[in-house]
Amino acid sequence: MDAAAADRAADGDRHGRARDRPPRLHRADPRRDARPRDRRVDGRGDHRGAVDDGLPRARRAARAAGPLHRGGDRPAARRVRDRPDDRHRRLARVGLGRLGADRRVRAGRRRARPRGGGRVAPPPGRGAGSRPARDGRDPTDGPTHMKVMDPMNRPVVAVVRPFSSSALLAPALREAGFSPVAVMDYDGPALAPMQSAYDPSAYDAVINHHGDTEETIERLGALKPVAVFHGAEAALELAQRLTDALAPALSNDPALMDARRHKYAMHQAVAAAGLPVPRQICTADPAEVAAWIDREGLDGVDLVVKPPASAGTVGVSRAPAGQGWRELFDAMLGTHDKLGVLAEEVLVQEQLTGTEYAIDTISHQGRHSITDMIKYRRVPFGEGIAVYDSVEWLPYDRDAYGELIDYGLASLDAVGLRNWAAHTEIMMTPDGPRLLEVNARLSGAGNPAVTFIASGESQVTRTIDLVRGRGPDMPPGYTLRRNVMAVFLMSHSTGIVRNAEIYDQARALPSYHSPVHVVRTGDHVDASTDIFASMTMGYIILAHEDPEQIQADREAIRKIEKDLVVDTSEGAS
Repeated sequence: MDAAAADRAADGDRHGRARDRPPRLHRADPRRDARPRDRRVDGRGDHRGAVDDGLPRARRAARAAGPLHRGGDRPAARRVRDRPDDRHRRLARVGLGRLGADRRVRAGRRRARPRGGGRVAPPPGRGAGSRPARDGRDPTDGPTHMKVMDPMNRPVVAVVRPFSSSALLAPALREAGFSPVAVMDYDGPALAPMQSAYDPSAYDAVINHHGDTEETIERLGALKPVAVFHGAEAALELAQRLTDALAPALSNDPALMDARRHKYAMHQAVAAAGLPVPRQICTADPAEVAAWIDREGLDGVDLVVKPPASAGTVGVSRAPAGQGWRELFDAMLGTHDKLGVLAEEVLVQEQLTGTEYAIDTISHQGRHSITDMIKYRRVPFGEGIAVYDSVEWLPYDRDAYGELIDYGLASLDAVGLRNWAAHTEIMMTPDGPRLLEVNARLSGAGNPAVTFIASGESQVTRTIDLVRGRGPDMPPGYTLRRNVMAVFLMSHSTGIVRNAEIYDQARALPSYHSPVHVVRTGDHVDASTDIFASMTMGYIILAHEDPEQIQADREAIRKIEKDLVVDTSEGAS
């Protein structure tokens, strides 16, 4: 049986639902960037025939981009046949891959030569066979890398640090007739767990920022971008300054920029707008925390200790009944987390109880369009506060969720978010909604791709509407076409998985839809303490007309998982 036939036998005929499959994503291979075929140039170098500005011709500009949320373009050297029973195995490690069209460059198209007819010389210090630094950063000194000039004058959309779900933007923009450009901020934290989402070959130009914002504005400005977005909170400040200078019509309130990236300032802004928020303090002095606990009557109350600026629940810990908050505080202060973010202060909050939701939006001139709403199920794990168990996609129903929706949209107004994306997390407590945080970016963990399965649209599709000038026509909500849940696979230990084949049993479940980078036997996994650790295990998408069937299948996956073997021996870890 050939691969296609085996696919159909294992999963049913996929042709009728190809468009609602999650995108075929793959991890970026940093070695690609070192190969001479891309013909990059260094903006600071003095290379004959180099193009200093304007849009270069992408190596793949001539290809026909596949439809949104389909396919996965990978170089021929890395294109291998999926095992017949494993065609979705190489979907995204969420936030660790990119979406593209699984097509080759059209025959007969030739790469244009640089002006002057010569080859483009490699940047200083980088030969044709050299490799970029292992930390994912470009080892060149120059701020701009481009391919050869593209005579098609397509409008440019720039993405600063296109990591996590923002990697989905480049192919969608290209399909819509735009030219995607990456801005790599090498002046900010490393964001190491997110770096492999970045694939420079997906972009028509790469602008390297090394701290001189005015220079970066000048170089990006030469391309006349119609919009500038960002792929991580750590890139928000640079993206704000670039947008203010180059695409002010899509800018957010610069006076409230800190309220969109610093969790304490965020809650203060929301409180100033008259919305209730959890009690909290942010300081570098533990004595101030002790005084705050006494003043607020929080002695013996569960507390949360976390960095004021990070992502993916990294570094978030809990102090049950307030016990041990001082040790957690001291351990965090002055340290860098796994994303490279320095904790100059520590945020301490009362722990909220209730049901956690998230509202994803795309905004235009202060008008917010909801693309999806999700409900989290989390389970505690050690000192960590949030192990992802599952995420359920909800209908846009104001009768059922009106209070949640109104609170979430008012929070966006309070932090000055007027344009583009937000992922707003809210706890519905017995006393009503309380803000956890506003993330001024696309929802992470591959959420837009799964949302497309549920509704046929997502934050990515509405981003395209936004840059096409259709912002005023975006609807306030969406239609949930099918019940969808993502079940995160969990490991309670760090080590080597010895029997990942147990998850193959899930394929027989009635609501089984597809896996997203499900772990394989022999893979190293981290204990599931945050979203990045969870994604070393992957997740399974369930979809069915009966929500009770989905819940039953979630329980079945947890039962299967009890047989998981993770080798924690010293040699294995």
